[in-house]
Amino acid sequence: TDEVQVVLTANESRSLTRAGPVNPGSYESYLRGMFHVELFTPEDMQLAVQHFEAALELDPRNALAYWGLNRVCRFKLQAGLVRPRDAEPECRAHLLKALAIDNSRAEVHLGLALGFLNYDYDWEATEAAFDRVFEINPNYAEARMFYAHFLSMVKRGEEGTEQMRIARELDPLNSFMRGLDAVQMSLTGSH
Repeated sequence: TDEVQVVLTANESRSLTRAGPVNPGSYESYLRGMFHVELFTPEDMQLAVQHFEAALELDPRNALAYWGLNRVCRFKLQAGLVRPRDAEPECRAHLLKALAIDNSRAEVHLGLALGFLNYDYDWEATEAAFDRVFEINPNYAEARMFYAHFLSMVKRGEEGTEQMRIARELDPLNSFMRGLDAVQMSLTGSH
């Protein structure tokens, strides 16, 4: 940071000083898992699980690998491959393990927000989890996208449209975001 004269916020400085050692093999397995989970096919979901489990074998304290398992679980729910009442405890268990390891991951708090939103229907808890996500990482495009969707669901469409604009600005080439942007426009009548 000294070389390029970057000024860090207090939160960024705390985050960097808390960062522990990273097992490169575990992190690579996590990244491979994320590649497969984003392809959103049943076969890729299985491959993603294998990679996340391999990441945890190499480093049982890899919070992101637990979050990845949660993501697979949520995608299986979304795709109708498992019943919500059967899968929700498993999905939540992965998040709780991730939180116990590292409470400073925006991804994990996004997982909580989506669980509160889609399975608990607890708007206050959803909002609080999103607040925590943006406190940790205000530039998390995917979280902004899901927050936009939440805001529209609770009849705060103009705020949702603004959040979607921010998300598009942060990650303009994300095809999933473009799809949810279309949903956002249909919910709010914006163009």
